[in-house]
Amino acid sequence: MVPLVEQVVYLGGGTGGEQEFNWWFDPEAAQIAVNTPFPHRTVVPLDVGISVLKTDLKPSLGRFFARSPELPAWDAVAAAIALDPALATDRADVGVTVGGSGTMNLGPGSISLVLALDQERFRQTLQSVRD
Repeated sequence: MVPLVEQVVYLGGGTGGEQEFNWWFDPEAAQIAVNTPFPHRTVVPLDVGISVLKTDLKPSLGRFFARSPELPAWDAVAAAIALDPALATDRADVGVTVGGSGTMNLGPGSISLVLALDQERFRQTLQSVRD
């Protein structure tokens, strides 16, 4: 099955030592996921998505983010990067290991780690999906 999947985009971890809930809750599963040898793997860490609050998007997206509008749009950022990889304006090729408490540890490797996001293009992408 793995050879049939072209790309996987993971949301999780943090480059500043942050713990993302799912990686913290089950670090073993997160480690298995990031080590599965898909041809192209991208990790979108929390710190990339935290820069875009749902309240910033609310005027153009109406009720799309009506629940918990004060939270960052983490899931939407990861999904948008899966749709349009050019939204990631800075990346690094790294190896990822998940620590026992869900922390993301970086080393040499071939996983594309997103470091920055084109926020205006992201907003446009969300608007086009909504329309």
